[in-house]
Amino acid sequence: MTIVSPNVLIDGDFQTVSGIIGTGPYVYDKIVSGKYTRFVRNEDYWGEAPYYNELIVKYIPDSASRLKALKTGEIDLIYGSALLTYEEYQQAMKIDGIKGQMAESDTRAKAITLNASSALLSDLKVRQAIAYAIDKSEIAHGLTYGYEGIADIPFTLDAPYSDVPLNTTFTHDAEKANALLEEAGWVINKSTSIREKNGMSFSIVLTMDVGFDSLNKPLATLLKSQLSEVGIDLKIKSQEQMEWYADFVAGNFDITIWQPQYAYASPHCWFTPMSTMTPQTPSLANMSDAQEFFAAIEEFTRINDSDRLTEIFTYLINYDLDNVIDILLTYSKDMIVYNSEKIDSYDFQGVPCFFDVTQLKAK
Repeated sequence: MTIVSPNVLIDGDFQTVSGIIGTGPYVYDKIVSGKYTRFVRNEDYWGEAPYYNELIVKYIPDSASRLKALKTGEIDLIYGSALLTYEEYQQAMKIDGIKGQMAESDTRAKAITLNASSALLSDLKVRQAIAYAIDKSEIAHGLTYGYEGIADIPFTLDAPYSDVPLNTTFTHDAEKANALLEEAGWVINKSTSIREKNGMSFSIVLTMDVGFDSLNKPLATLLKSQLSEVGIDLKIKSQEQMEWYADFVAGNFDITIWQPQYAYASPHCWFTPMSTMTPQTPSLANMSDAQEFFAAIEEFTRINDSDRLTEIFTYLINYDLDNVIDILLTYSKDMIVYNSEKIDSYDFQGVPCFFDVTQLKAK
């Protein structure tokens, strides 16, 4: 909870402040909507005085434009695990005067969530087939150039309860995927190479937030290719964030790209919203034993018995994965690329995915 000075509260309204406040090395100065926000050095900062007089955070909507802006000198750095693809990171490393660094620790897991209430995905065998059809190694080594490791649980390996035993892990096995689809009654139409059942083609839609992660589009394209190898037609639907959010809460999707919480919020914040506001919510509404799942979530929020908590999280994690509500893919990493004439290095410290200007070493 933030401590707020009464001087900035609007009289009679304890939810709104009349200005920007904070105790960091920089303070808010100006915003130009849709273009940039400017911060200036906090002369009253309690810690070591920051080096730069000002910071300007520019809003550049796509990764290719960000890379171009870095190359032309319009901007001096790009930070995060979502603002550039790994291919673009490699390209940046070849630009004169540009250097980059990759964090050693993982930021968070990347996953796809399957809607078990969807007509074509309600059969567990079908969801299992999709899990076997996905080649995580191709994603990790091809799409991310080996920077991202393969994930099997929804949290990074430094998160609490990340070492619980798993009942099942899915590794790429196209033969097993095909067999499961055949058992579920989905037969290949040799003229289209798409499976059919009762006159219906196996065509499903993957939705994604188009602006959230620059890797989403190439990931979706690769998943489409992998699923086509077992006769599943995956259509890709890019959406603006609020449209995407409204659709997955309402259950209007088949598959969506989803990123679990960071280590500091896992596993608690991965599970607690599932009853009302995550892509897993529609699937759980379709599960006959979901009440036991929700009861376990409610229990862990009010106990501190470590042995019982281990039992609960072992159950919850395996329930999610055994029912193939989520298929974990890889662990993303924070990266930074910068103008080496102005910046010497960056020290990845503190909370992943949060840029700490005090860790930026100037030339």
